[in-house]
Amino acid sequence: MESALVELAAAGASAVVSAMATDAWEVVRDRFVRLFGRDVEQTTVIETRLDKARAEIVAVDGPRRDEVVDAQQRVWEAELVSELVARPAVATPLGEWAAQVTAMLSARPDVTVHQHASATGNARQVVQGQGSQTISFGGPGDADSPR
Repeated sequence: MESALVELAAAGASAVVSAMATDAWEVVRDRFVRLFGRDVEQTTVIETRLDKARAEIVAVDGPRRDEVVDAQQRVWEAELVSELVARPAVATPLGEWAAQVTAMLSARPDVTVHQHASATGNARQVVQGQGSQTISFGGPGDADSPR
């Protein structure tokens, strides 16, 4: 089997499986299904299989998740190899899709934020993990407004 085909299938499998536990999942899934769903019945089958795979991944944490992710990558790589052999015309769109998904996922850092705060008296706290916000406490003449 041609190594380029296997590499492309591996890239596609990695992209789809990596997206399964992210907020981008629905967009990624819909684009994947459009690539490979030839008719309504096949589209439904692919969506069901993808959603089942995603459910397996998000149901576990820690080292067990890595095992499930690896297993799903092997499943989808084999599926994509078969699809590429049967329909070589999807190679270019699959490569483009995989590159887009990989770029999208790498632009969305997986960030964990830990904050610890305490307040006493009339102190007020605002806790934010990421992004920006505007806060105002009280207003002019409010006994609690900052001075």
